[in-house]
Amino acid sequence: MYRFLTSINTTGIPKKTFYADNYYSSFAVCKMLQEQGWEFRMTIRKNRCKGFCTTNMLIGESKLHENIPDYDFQLFEQQVKKTKTVRMIFSNGSTKESEVKRNYKPTISRPKILHEYNQNYSTIDKLDQLTYYMRFPHRCQKWTTCMFIYCIHICILQAHSLFCLRLQRQISIIDFMLLLIDAIQPHTHTQIRQKEVLGKIDSLLVAHELITLKQVRPEIKDPIGHCYTCGERTRWICACEYYYCKTCHVKHLLIEQEQILSRGK
Repeated sequence: MYRFLTSINTTGIPKKTFYADNYYSSFAVCKMLQEQGWEFRMTIRKNRCKGFCTTNMLIGESKLHENIPDYDFQLFEQQVKKTKTVRMIFSNGSTKESEVKRNYKPTISRPKILHEYNQNYSTIDKLDQLTYYMRFPHRCQKWTTCMFIYCIHICILQAHSLFCLRLQRQISIIDFMLLLIDAIQPHTHTQIRQKEVLGKIDSLLVAHELITLKQVRPEIKDPIGHCYTCGERTRWICACEYYYCKTCHVKHLLIEQEQILSRGK
């Protein structure tokens, strides 16, 4: 996030107001934005207990705050539906109760502010909430798999938001994934082809291994053959049962490798 915001600042794009959820969990970002002259507007809710994040609290400690909207996102959402307002903090330090949209629907996962809300940051706001309100899967089987899928989901959603901001227009997550697949597939196919070519070259080296005639015919005192290519006398034989001198054997391998590489392109 820091690197992306810095790149926006250096490209000459006019500074805009940064909207995000929960000032407390985004404090480091807010500080950097202020240093670069950005404005920000964020919701302000408590999400820490005795200096520790709620996701790291023990079960007993989390129960102390299970009925407080500031610590429970579902209760906070119900409170917003009832009061139709949400508390926001501005870059100058002032706070204000802001109205939410009148056509607020239960299907919306968080309140959308009536004041200028940058849709590009909607996913980042949601990720911020998910990260700080996710309950650790106590006594849950295969919790490592669940955590891995959750992290992948976060990465995809955040990449989608940053891509929309860079593109300066909103696209659906499905269109973004299709673009991502199109960008990855050529690279994947290239890697597969490279592995196939390397496998064929390894098989070639094994199939044309050069060994001495003494190993093949130990009963003969000094076995000698004639090179298949140049006709010179040689004491070497290929695994394919052709006689080769070392020079012709290397040339033969190079020709075979070039043919494999040309077929792999």
